[in-house]
Amino acid sequence: MNRINAILVATNFSAAANAAVRRAALLAQEHEVRLKLLHVVDEGGVYPALKRFALNIDPSLKAALASANLRLLADELNLTFDVAVDVVVKLGDTLQVLRSESKRVDLVVLGQSVGTSIKRLVKGTLVDRLLSDNACPVLVVKQMAEGPYRRILTAFDFAPA
Repeated sequence: MNRINAILVATNFSAAANAAVRRAALLAQEHEVRLKLLHVVDEGGVYPALKRFALNIDPSLKAALASANLRLLADELNLTFDVAVDVVVKLGDTLQVLRSESKRVDLVVLGQSVGTSIKRLVKGTLVDRLLSDNACPVLVVKQMAEGPYRRILTAFDFAPA
């Protein structure tokens, strides 16, 4: 069995992403590895915390806001889980950045997105697209972590993937 040496968790500051961050921190604590906390600023999108105001904010300001929020989150994770956390904010396409960053880690942790949109129906979710061509294992988290995993169930269909 391969040892986990680095874990990447991506967040967009949503509830689903928060669940993924907590699970990733638990795994980093359990395996005594560094946790890489990533936020991608989509230059064409709206900063999630300000969506209700529908403001289009300069990407560099969004990156600064995200960086400040990630540092606060990293400090909280360090205190709560006693894990070392690296904070990374990148500008660009979320999928492309995740593909690139996942090459440097042993596990990617993502929150399960909820809701349905035309874009999702046509292109698939970010998780679907990352899983389709990524060599790094991806853990999709559905709910808030209550403790370490006690059991793991793996389903397979004998396909090469």
